[in-house]
Amino acid sequence: MSKCLALGMPLAEVVRAATVSPAETIGFADRIGTLGVGRCADIAVLELRDVDMEMEDSQSQMRRVKQLLLPNACW
Repeated sequence: MSKCLALGMPLAEVVRAATVSPAETIGFADRIGTLGVGRCADIAVLELRDVDMEMEDSQSQMRRVKQLLLPNACW
């Protein structure tokens, strides 16, 4: 998720790409991906932290990032 932010994806789209979109892709959008009555839920509390650091991308290149999404809690 932090890598998507670093590429310029808006935070709302990053969250959607990690929740709703995968559920839709596997045909489970009626059961997972969003919170609602009767749905299975894993809930993560994330912190958006300003940083100045390097992160390795999928091509093994180092990229400077300005924000990280860090997990704080999970239920």
